[in-house]
Amino acid sequence: MADILRGVRTIVTSETNQRKFRLEFPVPFTSAPQVLAEVIAINDSFATFAVNSITPDDQGFNFIVKRTDKPTLGWDEYPVINWQATGNQVQPASPINAGFQKVGPSDTNSLSLRVSFLKPLSSAPKIVAWVRGAFIPQQTFSVSEIQPDAMGFSCKVIRTDAQAGWNQNPVLRYSVFDGK
Repeated sequence: MADILRGVRTIVTSETNQRKFRLEFPVPFTSAPQVLAEVIAINDSFATFAVNSITPDDQGFNFIVKRTDKPTLGWDEYPVINWQATGNQVQPASPINAGFQKVGPSDTNSLSLRVSFLKPLSSAPKIVAWVRGAFIPQQTFSVSEIQPDAMGFSCKVIRTDAQAGWNQNPVLRYSVFDGK
């Protein structure tokens, strides 16, 4: 059973300004988790979206995507939903330690990074981390080799859409959870 899951999924087009969707978890939870989600336009689109009416169960969640920049139009692109599900048994270790850090450019398709917490913890927590490109949304990244300790964590940021580096300054976002 899962305690923390994170994912990215492309959603389909819509002729109206809102559309209902269902996303299944890759691993079930023991009960309905808490779910946070955001939808991001891709390519050169300036469309903005809101995720409403998130209703999770132990197998997945239903949600509504609504276009907010032009409330009378749908969308003909394939935006991406970034989501995070946290089981009820997992509690935040320290809200002050959740946050973000700029990654910086890289000449290769991966970069090792160290994130220091603002306030040290009493033990190593669980970390959920993800990266979003800064200026070129079609560049995609993954975060691997997360090694937490009481002072922060080390990880590797990998570009997944190409075997090349990047010259933008993507942002690593992370949440910190009690390691028990």
